[in-house]
Amino acid sequence: MPDRPRSELSGRQLVALALLASGGPIGIDLYLPALPSIAHDLNASTGSTQLTLYSFLLGFSGGQLVTGVLSDRFGRRRLLLFGSLAFAILAAVCTVVPSVMILVVARFFHGVAGAIGAAVSRAYVQDVAGRSAATSVFSFLAMVSGIVPVLAPVLGGAILRIGPWPVIFWAVAGLGVVTFVLSWMVLPEPALHNANDAPRPTRGLQTLLSDGVFRVSLAAIAAVSGVLFLVLAQTPFLLQETFGLSATHYALSFAAWSLGAVACSTVSRRLSGVVQPATIIVAGLVLSMLSSCLLVLALSLPLPFLFVELAFAGCIAPLGLVLPNATAVALSRRPALAGTASGILGVVQFGSSLVLVPLAFLPHPSPLVAACVMLGLSAAGCGAHVRYMRESVLTQRS
Repeated sequence: MPDRPRSELSGRQLVALALLASGGPIGIDLYLPALPSIAHDLNASTGSTQLTLYSFLLGFSGGQLVTGVLSDRFGRRRLLLFGSLAFAILAAVCTVVPSVMILVVARFFHGVAGAIGAAVSRAYVQDVAGRSAATSVFSFLAMVSGIVPVLAPVLGGAILRIGPWPVIFWAVAGLGVVTFVLSWMVLPEPALHNANDAPRPTRGLQTLLSDGVFRVSLAAIAAVSGVLFLVLAQTPFLLQETFGLSATHYALSFAAWSLGAVACSTVSRRLSGVVQPATIIVAGLVLSMLSSCLLVLALSLPLPFLFVELAFAGCIAPLGLVLPNATAVALSRRPALAGTASGILGVVQFGSSLVLVPLAFLPHPSPLVAACVMLGLSAAGCGAHVRYMRESVLTQRS
């Protein structure tokens, strides 16, 4: 168990916040090994089955902006409790759907419920911790979010060996109930949050989006999140159908890749307050670029499967460097708008991935095309960050 970061949050509060923040990874990663089984049982195509992933992301991204703004106006606690309970109920609904299209709809609302915990938990951290302490807490939460993808696909693969895919959603529902009970017990309304300090939603959005530091933080988050989404969408079918891995072996591969993100989030937490966040962010984006280059080479030449594994691991690892630091920087820009800022981050983190949906509906979806897009995303995010850093240095010198 990683050391608890220094902050005004107790251990039980950190556990509750980690569960709330993990709604997205749990809602996605636990059922990834079941995608081929869902397609078979519901007589659905690969593209239609992947829509269950995209619809969850759509609800998860859009819901964060709405709930983030609402939490600035009406407080954090009530929304956190409602979201965790709704997340559990909608997971149970997913177990009884008769068709893939109904599952797509259910997953959309499931994503909206998960969005509440994700957006408001980040704002909660900002309310009770200063910028450096918040960076440490966000690194801790990123570490947990890195462990979840390690454990969730393995658990999902194990569940498929003893029961059908609906059992996976029953497990998600049970975890949602636990999150609700724990949040009720240990998460009071933050004393530092004052809804009267929050401006009107439109003015708050305008204030945040006019901030250059906030914008480049969004660009970095969008880059690594888009790369992760392409990995999630492509690898279940690529590794199981092209390379012949079983659902269990795929889950183990994904677990191994995610260890890199856990290691990087540990490094990020140790460097908090020692190295500038911008430096850590650029390092993560460079790693993402190099790994995407390796993946392009591995799929086009082709290289041995080991290089494919290493490339995917390198594409996921930068999440542990970029997300905690970019999140802490963005949320610290306007503390009174922490909920709105968190919502915008959620939209960018998950909504930016939705523009990649058409890749799933190509006549013959190419992993090589996805790898090239991953390279472009990493390069764009890194370029935007380096350019802003250079302009800031020149401005300070003048």
